[in-house]
Amino acid sequence: MLRENSIWIQEAGRFFHLSPRAVASVIFVEHDLNVSWKDRDIDPLLAKYGLNVSLGLGQVKIETAQWIERELKNTASLYYLGDSVRRAFPFSRSRDDIVQRLLNPHNNSYYIAACLAMICSRWESSGTSIASRIDILATLYSAGVVEKNVEKRTPNEHPRANSFGVLAAQFYNSNFLRDVFPQ
Repeated sequence: MLRENSIWIQEAGRFFHLSPRAVASVIFVEHDLNVSWKDRDIDPLLAKYGLNVSLGLGQVKIETAQWIERELKNTASLYYLGDSVRRAFPFSRSRDDIVQRLLNPHNNSYYIAACLAMICSRWESSGTSIASRIDILATLYSAGVVEKNVEKRTPNEHPRANSFGVLAAQFYNSNFLRDVFPQ
């Protein structure tokens, strides 16, 4: 699946100034830990009924995709990545449009990379760089930017990885698919 979608993953990584291998690492762990036949077959149906399910390569939640689009437009956001991204990133016209975009591997790759880049930018602006910390970046991706109580997660100087992040770092540092996604 990573080989099959390598063009999109590499393109999205480069667009957001990330290592395509970092994007691939997140996808690898999502599919290793979180994807079953139910996710592939049932979640698209549940999305049509308005549920906030995870879709596509990076298992991006619909509300997360909506958040990404909002924050990429908001010049006052701590997650804003600049005018060039705002102009080049395609925004959805409706919830159904987001669902269709997330089901498309090309677009899904962009949502994954956008989310990772936004997390990196937010932490960098707080004085803590995590761009080279795949374990932390993947942890934050899996945990989500917003905590359950609707508060945005606050960067700190001593972040710790969860199991998702540890596995992403293991993939990133392994030789697996190094020919397709060099470090």
